[in-house]
Amino acid sequence: MPKSRSALPSPPTLPGYVVVQALGQTRQIAVLVSGRVTQTITDPARIQTILAVVGAPDHAPPPGVAAPASIHLVFSVGGQPYRVVLIVSSQRGSVTVYNAHRPDHMVAEYPVSATFGAALAAAIGQAPPRP
Repeated sequence: MPKSRSALPSPPTLPGYVVVQALGQTRQIAVLVSGRVTQTITDPARIQTILAVVGAPDHAPPPGVAAPASIHLVFSVGGQPYRVVLIVSSQRGSVTVYNAHRPDHMVAEYPVSATFGAALAAAIGQAPPRP
């Protein structure tokens, strides 16, 4: 069960959160580093690749890819855009997600595999090589 600080109960898994928040309707993903947008992803194929990793948190990274300390993504979702924020902490082995500007506010923290950060970094094109 996820750690949850929400107006509504959070789904029990990260893939469940992806479904409930309709992340399949994502139109844009902003990649933030130190609070600044460093990359904006709008290509539907790349968005689907990223969602495939987020929807399967035990996803294996390509060989030779290391996990960054953290990843901060902001998903702009749907025709009436709202945002879902996803923050990966490789050290803690967790991902925190929350939706902004919605009445069904959900905040949750889910455990993820040790390879999740590296797989997600590879999907967004920001994977550091292994030392």
